[in-house]
Amino acid sequence: MSSRITTISLDDHTHAIKTKMGGNFSKFVRECLRRYEAHHSEAQCLVEKKIAAGLVKDTLVGGLCIPLGANYCNKHWPHGRPTVENWRTYREMLDCLNDPRYAPKLLEYWPVLEDFASPQEWVQTSAKLQNMNLFSIEDIDLKGNKKKEPTKKKRKSFISKMLNFL
Repeated sequence: MSSRITTISLDDHTHAIKTKMGGNFSKFVRECLRRYEAHHSEAQCLVEKKIAAGLVKDTLVGGLCIPLGANYCNKHWPHGRPTVENWRTYREMLDCLNDPRYAPKLLEYWPVLEDFASPQEWVQTSAKLQNMNLFSIEDIDLKGNKKKEPTKKKRKSFISKMLNFL
């Protein structure tokens, strides 16, 4: 995926917050934009698009795309990624359901799964609980402070130019 360099304006207060925050500010902004998209739009899974187009083989795990890469899908993971441990547990649960040899081990997961309809619902709920929103996206006012479009100067006619010359 290519990257785009974008400049943002911070006032003194928000610059101090950014400085105190430390870490990778661009990564923070990308994550906020992904959550905004997941909240405000019909998210699509790029893996599903590539599978449908025949560009890649089906790599979905139990109907979900793998969330551990740098860019995860907002369709399957609208609240953010699950922990690596929860993802591994989910994969083990699927193995237990799909392979009769592992069926006895499924009883170990029963206390975890009893409140959920499926392992998919469990792992997505665990991701939601792991990535609780720190603030409500609905309350963010995005209007204002946008740079105005430059206005085109009116072109002077030839006669006007001649009169100014004289």
